[in-house]
Amino acid sequence: MSGSDAIAAHLDAELVKDDASGAVTVSVGRSRATRSARA
Repeated sequence: MSGSDAIAAHLDAELVKDDASGAVTVSVGRSRATRSARA
């Protein structure tokens, strides 16, 4: 995972804290991180 992807994942996690639909945001963040790790 590149530094920018790690930052994006962290920002996604921060958004979840204030997001009523946080479960969806977490899912998107996790799949993004997974794709980055596999690349």
